[in-house]
Amino acid sequence: MKLFTKALLSVFAFMFLFGCSTKQMDMLPSFEAKNFDTSMYESKVDNFIILYDASSSMNHPYNGTRKFTIARAVADRMNQTLPELGQTAGLRSFGHAPSVSKEKTELFYGMEKYSTQNLKMGLDKVKEAGGFSPLFLSLDAAGEDLKGLSGVHNAVIIISDGQDLPG
Repeated sequence: MKLFTKALLSVFAFMFLFGCSTKQMDMLPSFEAKNFDTSMYESKVDNFIILYDASSSMNHPYNGTRKFTIARAVADRMNQTLPELGQTAGLRSFGHAPSVSKEKTELFYGMEKYSTQNLKMGLDKVKEAGGFSPLFLSLDAAGEDLKGLSGVHNAVIIISDGQDLPG
């Protein structure tokens, strides 16, 4: 009976110590945007659009951090460092969760004169990942978004894990 009690207590102690432990998620490296004199620069692009992958594969971890978290950090940090030089900009998400949008791709910001604050508000609307990865639909839609804009230098920035891209 003593042996049984000790064994039972050992099992409970083990479960108490390790039963609820989870792998700690790696934190992203810290980031601080540098300010610089925008009067010394001019934009190499007239228009740009960010195609942001919010599909279900973005919920999977990469080096202990959800790919969606990494993608969001990339988009947010890029937004903090891009100077507002009169470019026309947009943010289009694809593959997002149905709670974000019922559309397969949606323009959450733009096409309008680039504003760091407004692009961030658009990015904040894409709160969770889920769904399929219709990058091809997003590229077609981006072509329409860019059609008819002034200027000739356009940039399409794709932030994606490249997983499960049909079409």
